[in-house]
Amino acid sequence: AALNPWDRALYLSVINERPFFSRVNWREPYRGLTQTLAQRSISSGIYFPLEDICSRTTGSHALGGQAAGVLVGVALNPLSLIKYQIWKEDEVRRSFASTAQKLLRDAGPLVFLRGVISTAIRDGTFGLCFSLRRYVQVHGAGENGAAVYNFGAAVTCAALGTTLSSPFNYLRNMAYAYDAKGDMESWKEKKNFARTHLGGLWQGAKKQESLLESLRFLQFRFQLGFGTARVAFGMALTDF
Repeated sequence: AALNPWDRALYLSVINERPFFSRVNWREPYRGLTQTLAQRSISSGIYFPLEDICSRTTGSHALGGQAAGVLVGVALNPLSLIKYQIWKEDEVRRSFASTAQKLLRDAGPLVFLRGVISTAIRDGTFGLCFSLRRYVQVHGAGENGAAVYNFGAAVTCAALGTTLSSPFNYLRNMAYAYDAKGDMESWKEKKNFARTHLGGLWQGAKKQESLLESLRFLQFRFQLGFGTARVAFGMALTDF
């Protein structure tokens, strides 16, 4: 519940290209809170058991984490789309049911697959990186320092995963923000959408005067830093 304002401000800052702490991002900070709580509960409740199952099945922590990330991301994609539509910046108050009905009416059942490809790549990349903590964490140690070390390892791996998956998170946010009546359900339209938005980022970075400025441009558009800290500490906390 405490992180709902942070998450919504991140989303609005990305899709509207404005600073994270812009006042307008923090209006109605608890819009969509019920949907956020439900989705977070489901996500946290199934991710770690799935990670264990997939790790045992594949015989690899890395592959298990990647598989768990993809499965959770794809399974919860419809809920994510509805939540992000509720987070829209307007005066309309939307319930979960009314938002789902409107999406279905405007674009048909395939609308709930919007953003699913970028979500799968994003969550697979994050899951792979986050699983690396399993290779460095200390288990069975009674020392107080072990918990701090393990938490630090989880934060580091989560931060790495958030950074490497940020282009796909950006594309996912833009897909979720797209007008429900817009044509985006065909494979051709999905490719055009990705090419347009990622291509725009590439061109924007190329126009900067130096490599440092290009990196700053991408950091601003991806909201690295604020988003990285949010995900890194959130996932690390649920790991314990």
